[in-house]
Amino acid sequence: MIWVTAKGEENKDSDIDLLVVWNDEKMKNRRKCKVFLRRKMGLIGTVVDLLTYNEAELREATSDESSFTSKIIKEGVVIYAR
Repeated sequence: MIWVTAKGEENKDSDIDLLVVWNDEKMKNRRKCKVFLRRKMGLIGTVVDLLTYNEAELREATSDESSFTSKIIKEGVVIYAR
């Protein structure tokens, strides 16, 4: 599942916060996947903050409702889900 923050407050210095949740099988190649995504994101000419988690890590990262990851889940938009 992939979330992206989109508040309609973009300016020339804005970045994209991208949260990707991998299933455990894909996590075996996490580094390779992150490199691939960063290269693809570089093509759009905008800075991308890429966060990647498996489901257990996501639960831990969102256990604090004031965390940045929780904010992405609450305010972000799911752009892909399988």
